[in-house]
Amino acid sequence: MSVAVDLDIVPVRKKHPPDALRKVVRTMQEYAVASQLHWVLNVTFAEDVSRIQRQNAPQTSGVLRRLAVSILSQDTTVRDNLRGKRYRACLSTAMLKRILLGFAAI
Repeated sequence: MSVAVDLDIVPVRKKHPPDALRKVVRTMQEYAVASQLHWVLNVTFAEDVSRIQRQNAPQTSGVLRRLAVSILSQDTTVRDNLRGKRYRACLSTAMLKRILLGFAAI
């Protein structure tokens, strides 16, 4: 995923080499992608209020949530947001099957 960063907002000083500017832009892009993923996980799965705390369960549930986001975002059978796709898959096993088979075909 590519995030556009406007170079006009990055403060440029004469003493900084062009490589430093590239590193700042790259860091800003990586932060934007991580922030966007965190927002999607929080809105779709309410990850910030999760009370899973035992042993490896937080890491395992986090991996499963990220996998679900990946599967739902790659699905093109339904035109809906991730939350809507998740809800539809919850209501209908046929929809869940269609989403998972579409992911397996990729």
